[in-house]
Amino acid sequence: MKTVSTSLVLFFSVMLMACSNIPPKITMPAMAPIDVSEAFYVVAERQKPEIEKALKKEGIKVAARAFDAGYQLRVRVGTNRRTLDCGSVNSVTYQLMKGGAEVLGMKGRGPTGSCDPNIFDQMTQAIVARSTK
Repeated sequence: MKTVSTSLVLFFSVMLMACSNIPPKITMPAMAPIDVSEAFYVVAERQKPEIEKALKKEGIKVAARAFDAGYQLRVRVGTNRRTLDCGSVNSVTYQLMKGGAEVLGMKGRGPTGSCDPNIFDQMTQAIVARSTK
């Protein structure tokens, strides 16, 4: 009986950790100075408007076409880990590109959608903190 209760406690603690927030972590340090005065073009299959909103909140211009941007921000939003009233908790990966080369890589996990604050805000703030602005 003790092993069953220990197993249940372990199972639920692992499940809780899988749904917890993880602050943005740089996976590839900036290889060149980041100039946030240049426009960003966002490539994302999911939640592109929320990502663009986070960029604009930090004063970063968002381009409607890749041709008009100095940077390309590739964003991968993982599967929903937990549902909240304002959105869901997702793993998110950012890959900032300039001229076809990766400039910065980052990943994290947290609330997305209309949640405030959310992981997109936190990751954008991490980009700005590493910029030459």
